[in-house]
Amino acid sequence: MKYKEPEIIIPALEAETKVYARGWTEKQDRILRRYYNKVPARTLVVPVSEHGPPKTLHSIQQRAYIMGLTHGKR
Repeated sequence: MKYKEPEIIIPALEAETKVYARGWTEKQDRILRRYYNKVPARTLVVPVSEHGPPKTLHSIQQRAYIMGLTHGKR
């Protein structure tokens, strides 16, 4: 039987993993479709984060790229 390293669980970090979930909600996607390229991207951080897991400016820009909203621009 192979030795298995014990799992280290840090409660403070466990709580953070729930806050920074990676998924995007349909509502967040709709906000991006409607407002991306019409307002500065940094102004979308708060409204997008209010409708699902918190998002950073970088994650909003990456999601817009994936959704085809940037027209090939970065």
